[in-house]
Amino acid sequence: MCSQRQQQKIHNLNRLLIATLSCAGFAMDGIDSSDVLFTISLLLWVWLPECDVVEGKLFDMLSQKAPFKTPESVPVVRRL
Repeated sequence: MCSQRQQQKIHNLNRLLIATLSCAGFAMDGIDSSDVLFTISLLLWVWLPECDVVEGKLFDMLSQKAPFKTPESVPVVRRL
């Protein structure tokens, strides 16, 4: 079995390989303006677990500093 550190290195190398091959593949037909959006979405998808951790920490930090109303405490307005 690999250690946790070795598994993370292998996982990051696989991510880098996926991103490199994908970017090379779509760049072979020429650079287009939509390639920027594709690259951003690709990198977000490849690093999604880390982005989820960062977003969770940010959400916890913001919810502690600025309390907000939860959907249960917001009154429901019904129109007929």
